[in-house]
Amino acid sequence: MDVNSAYMFNIFARNEIGASANTSQIIVDKADKLLDGPRDITVLYNKGNYNISWKAPNNQIKYYTLFWCEGPERGEGAIEWVHVQQTEYQLNLSDKSTWYQFAVSANTDVQTSGMFWASCIVVGG
Repeated sequence: MDVNSAYMFNIFARNEIGASANTSQIIVDKADKLLDGPRDITVLYNKGNYNISWKAPNNQIKYYTLFWCEGPERGEGAIEWVHVQQTEYQLNLSDKSTWYQFAVSANTDVQTSGMFWASCIVVGG
């Protein structure tokens, strides 16, 4: 994808019966039109509990989306998410044998920053 171009995607479901009539439209704007993203994303891990925090960008943000997925590499597992108002969130993921990756996006009603990934996880005692 070219960062200087905007893209429109129409998403629909399909199964053995056929394609759905309902669609969702997603627009990926040019990179220079995206919101500033969260900064300094920190992930602290202790016995199945993850404390994820970040610094707010300078824009007027309505909410954040916290994303996580299983696996030592980004995009390997299914992505789950939660919308939050604050710049900190505690998440209990009880499978202690699984590594997770975390990202945060800053959002308004009509714009997003895109996903900003945590660079590391700090493991506590």
